[in-house]
Amino acid sequence: MLQRLKCLPCSSRSRFWQAFTLGLVVGGLSAVMAMEAMRIQTLRIRLQSAADVYAIHQARHLGQRCQAESLAKGQSGTASAFTRVAARKELVQVTAGIWDQTTRRFHATEDCGNAVRVIVSENAHSSGFFGGIVGSDMGEMPHTSTAESVAAVVARDIVFLVDLSGAMNDATEPVWAWAHTCPMVSRTDAPPPPVGLQQVFDDFGFGAYPGESEWFGKPWGAGPGVSAYTQLASDGSPLTDAPLPTRYRIRPEDNPLTRKRKIYSLVIDEQIARLMPRAWPTPSSESHYDFWAAYLDYLLVPASERERLGMLPPEQSPDRLDRFCNPDRDWCPHLPHDVLVDSAGFIGYRTYLQFLLDLGRNRWPAKTRDGAWSEFGPGRPLHEEGTAGGVFSFPPREQPMHAVRRSLIAALAGLQRRNALLPDAGLRDRIALIGYDAPQAGGAMIFQPLTTEYRAAMLACQRLQAGSDKTSGEEVEAGLRSALQVARKWTSVDRPASHRDRWIVLIRSDGHAATVPVSRWHEGKDGVGQADGITFSPDTGVPTRPCREETAKLIARLVLEGYRVHTVAVGPNGVVAMHDGSGGTRCTLPARSSHALAQWRFAEVKRELTELLSGLASSARVRLVP
Repeated sequence: MLQRLKCLPCSSRSRFWQAFTLGLVVGGLSAVMAMEAMRIQTLRIRLQSAADVYAIHQARHLGQRCQAESLAKGQSGTASAFTRVAARKELVQVTAGIWDQTTRRFHATEDCGNAVRVIVSENAHSSGFFGGIVGSDMGEMPHTSTAESVAAVVARDIVFLVDLSGAMNDATEPVWAWAHTCPMVSRTDAPPPPVGLQQVFDDFGFGAYPGESEWFGKPWGAGPGVSAYTQLASDGSPLTDAPLPTRYRIRPEDNPLTRKRKIYSLVIDEQIARLMPRAWPTPSSESHYDFWAAYLDYLLVPASERERLGMLPPEQSPDRLDRFCNPDRDWCPHLPHDVLVDSAGFIGYRTYLQFLLDLGRNRWPAKTRDGAWSEFGPGRPLHEEGTAGGVFSFPPREQPMHAVRRSLIAALAGLQRRNALLPDAGLRDRIALIGYDAPQAGGAMIFQPLTTEYRAAMLACQRLQAGSDKTSGEEVEAGLRSALQVARKWTSVDRPASHRDRWIVLIRSDGHAATVPVSRWHEGKDGVGQADGITFSPDTGVPTRPCREETAKLIARLVLEGYRVHTVAVGPNGVVAMHDGSGGTRCTLPARSSHALAQWRFAEVKRELTELLSGLASSARVRLVP
């Protein structure tokens, strides 16, 4: 080629070199431009990826930031705020606002909303050869490229299902509270009674726990146990010759029912009235005989095999101390059979409180509607407490029910703050509150239908009370299935296919809940609670029951239908276990020592449960929107 070039005239050789040089320049410029275009495209992809990730991160924590008002006031929450990402030279602009699902538009707001918009840009000083040519201007800061992303919180239908069975006050049942450890500690090494019992005594105005007590008939020479009634009702009864009013004195011609009436009336007027002056209704055989006769029927039970030979009162009520779940074997299967020895036949505030707890919210003594614990009873004492949602009026602090009440109110208050600034009700989370118990005890009880009335739901939490201990776990499971069906019906009506998530938060006694592994909960990298290694597994000693299998199948079906089902199990072991319908554990309190278990640290349980439920309330799903 060089030989040919030498043969060309000078003018031709000059033109050739000019063309060759021009080709090299054009080719070089084309290569540079192609490389620059690739760099810009790579930059835009990187910036868009960063914007998407940052938008999702900001939206995921929108609830917590709104509650702290940090998005409105903090460095990254105002429209003019720029934040450098790590050591890079990108600039990030974060704006809180509202994403309108109908118009598909983002509206910036001064305060928190349901979405965040993130704009990521890169300073021109970090760009290449053509960095100052391509791009636009943002905030008078030149850059090579920008990327914008909007992430919105998905509105939810959250149905809280709360166990209202008799198991939800077992932690403050005094006749076996000293034995809350499972397996039990020896009586010689028994820890002091749970703090919760003194709180309940305070709420009733009973003074220091456990208060004074005496066995039935002691002032008239009767011995302890069931034989006390036998001694007082026999022909040689101390009441035949005692200097007593005629209406109390036993006569040879009195039939068994008359003798019972006289003995009970004497004990009510002289012994109960003296030992329990603050009890309600007023201990009086003339005005409230039926109620206090039911209490005495409840107490007079054989506490051992030997005492079964003693004579029991005629026409004794079936609501007896040994006919309720005392103790609850689902919670503490290892307690001895003679756990009631120190309570059967003993009159005092301690056994009176046990009587009220066993009756619960829905069971009344025979022939009477008097029940100091029930919300329907006029003698139920109320007290005010400050909570995260304000001051509320509560019934006595039965546990773990009271911890659940306060924790629910805190979670609902968080939801109220999170949703308060959304102008359209369709953008807000909707909540419902359903209690459940055995069908004969109320089944699925609707306290608040699906609505955005958060305050009304908080007020409804005041009415949550444990029911009678007469119902079995199988019957409570039937009530739970009914409540799950109600939740399914509510959340399946008038729901856009992809605009609203369906959540069910189930709070239940861990005696009724299926055994699940328990581990420490923490927030994972994706913002969802994750297990941090199994630390404790509650061993109830109760085999799987068909009723539980039916409930598990229903929950599994709901999960397949797109529900997020969270279960919180609260029990005497200080455990709060949380898992979804697939069985994955999410949260717990760590296992306690035996004495700490017996103390049942209610303040700590309430704090952990509040943290758990409030975390749930602020952990809505986040998605990128076009």
